[in-house]
Amino acid sequence: MAWHYTTGERYGQILHSEAIRPAKVGHSAEERAIAWFSVRQDFEPSLLKPLVLDSGAVLHFTALQLRAVKGGVFRFGIAAEHLIPWRGEALRRVAGLHYLVSRALERDGARRGGRPWEWYGSLAAVPVASCVVESMDEDGAWRSCATDANRPFAVSSPEAVSR
Repeated sequence: MAWHYTTGERYGQILHSEAIRPAKVGHSAEERAIAWFSVRQDFEPSLLKPLVLDSGAVLHFTALQLRAVKGGVFRFGIAAEHLIPWRGEALRRVAGLHYLVSRALERDGARRGGRPWEWYGSLAAVPVASCVVESMDEDGAWRSCATDANRPFAVSSPEAVSR
């Protein structure tokens, strides 16, 4: 299972739009947006972006602290075979990411404890109805948020099929 990890701030937006929408990483006109996933089962640490306060102080959070300050931590899961793997350059190539942008993503993610070889993506929006949806509880365990999960995900991007 591959997971799209997010905070409570974005969770409501995803539910409202009924899909995990791809987003651009860089600013290149040639770049295609990616909906990011990870096969890491506990938590994707690259989500742990530091918070810079007005004073200039930088706060780093654990997953549980992020849960407390960002309205919860949630994840949407689908089978990884429906996604394009990051490893082997497949996702970078089909998304048109410049090599230097992809290396910067890997360095930044690894600094936070992420493992780029566990990353996957989709160039198409991923319907929430196709996902298993879970939330992190106060002990850091994952609990189901939906009862009608595990519907099949239909790949609507030809690039996703040609990985």
